[in-house]
Amino acid sequence: MHKRLEIELPDRFDWQNFLACLRKSFSVSARTHPECLVEFLDTFDWRFFKASICFTRIGTKYELSDIYTGKHIAEFLWRRKKPYRSAAEIIPENLKTKLSKIQGPRAVIRIAELKCKTSSANIINEDGKTIAHISKEQLFLPQDDDGNEKALKNILLLYPIKGYTDEFKIIKKTLDAYGLPAPISAEPLIITALGAIKVVPCKYSSRIRTPLKAELSIQEAAVMLCRDMVKVMTSNEKGIIEDIDIEFLHDYRVTIRRTRALLTQLKGVFSPDKGDAFKQRFGALGKMTNHMRDYDVLLSYREKYQKMLPPVISQGLKPFFQSIVKQRRKEYLKISKYLQSNEYHELISDWSKFLKNVHETEPTQHSEDNVVEFTSKRILKRYHRIVKIAEVIDENTPYDEVHALRIECKKLRYMLEFFAPLYDKNLSDPIARLKKLQTLLGDFNDLCVQSDALSDKIKCLAPKGTKSLHTAAALGGLIALLSIDREEIRYKFKTAISDFICEDNLLYFQNMFAGKMESDP
Repeated sequence: MHKRLEIELPDRFDWQNFLACLRKSFSVSARTHPECLVEFLDTFDWRFFKASICFTRIGTKYELSDIYTGKHIAEFLWRRKKPYRSAAEIIPENLKTKLSKIQGPRAVIRIAELKCKTSSANIINEDGKTIAHISKEQLFLPQDDDGNEKALKNILLLYPIKGYTDEFKIIKKTLDAYGLPAPISAEPLIITALGAIKVVPCKYSSRIRTPLKAELSIQEAAVMLCRDMVKVMTSNEKGIIEDIDIEFLHDYRVTIRRTRALLTQLKGVFSPDKGDAFKQRFGALGKMTNHMRDYDVLLSYREKYQKMLPPVISQGLKPFFQSIVKQRRKEYLKISKYLQSNEYHELISDWSKFLKNVHETEPTQHSEDNVVEFTSKRILKRYHRIVKIAEVIDENTPYDEVHALRIECKKLRYMLEFFAPLYDKNLSDPIARLKKLQTLLGDFNDLCVQSDALSDKIKCLAPKGTKSLHTAAALGGLIALLSIDREEIRYKFKTAISDFICEDNLLYFQNMFAGKMESDP
């Protein structure tokens, strides 16, 4: 099937009379469809749309199709009371895998909806072959609070089928004879729906893409970055409060860390009392979310953990995860309440006011420094610090020292991403090398945190009772397996670290940043 075509129809278009015209040249199999409500679904960060996939729901039927061609990809029926949200809820393994690859840990939410009144027909030639599909569609926005529907489009959609070009020319002649304009490429239905409610797809991103310019002062650039991070934080609040999926809290926490990392790097840019005070307040906010994030990570590994152990042992994990769910619920309620509190709103308000009025305060030691010169010094200094730590890391290095390297890498990564627009090559090469190292360090950290959580749980278990013994056995088995995985990652450190602190990368940093420096601050 070719890309679909559309024609905007006049108000007095007569569908039955038009079909009668087509029947002069072809057989026509027509039907009228019940009016339906089409819900368009996606994740908060638009993962389906970015993959050119339209995810819709009509009643109990969920369907995935190509946004631009309409080609069918997959579908499933959903009989449960609560609407579909996560791929983990899908039973057919092949469909679960397909959806998991797209949406990952994110839940799908409704992003738009349309009412459709449709009449369709198959156009059949003398050989009994369907040569095209055609339909008349009336599109409406559903009723608003006043009970009114808004008409959007009244269109004729044509779906020519490959291999029947000559027959389709005859259909076009019928269109001409009927006084209809030439068909054009049809706008994707999801684009029509989003345009009607003035939603811009893919607008949200957890990445900071502030369009910095080289002539800015470091304070001006910092204010722009911090304002954009406030937007990311506040855009995730509702998802955390409604507990839609775990990525809202993750993105929120990352943005807090980025804000604090930036404040750490900006000594002398803001007044010390103000900068340090906000850094502490955001630090307390981040710390408040630590436990809930740890529980989220543990629960995300539930299925994997169960598969790692023999069935007879894995049954002991059930009480453990039940307790994690309860503990997570307590943390969620605490955080949700805080995000709706006056104290939290005061923090965001104070920070926003500070960023708005900071230019009116007295200049500080570095507030007027050029952004490129200032950041180049700080980036190169951070890189050399990482080199110094990394040179002594091996498979026997204690966890605390590995964790310290991970933190330093995070700070450098944030700086590179913040200020990448200021540099000619956009810093893609050093960021890629750093990301490779960070992935290993992050996996290692996760395994350490998980092992510690499992160990703590074993210590809390009562010494008596069959259920406790089963759980302790399961957790002990997991700790042993995770320890093996952790040691395997340790052996990979050497390669990743060597790649990041190699002479080529050192020269890259020197050439990219040293030439833009004047003197150390």
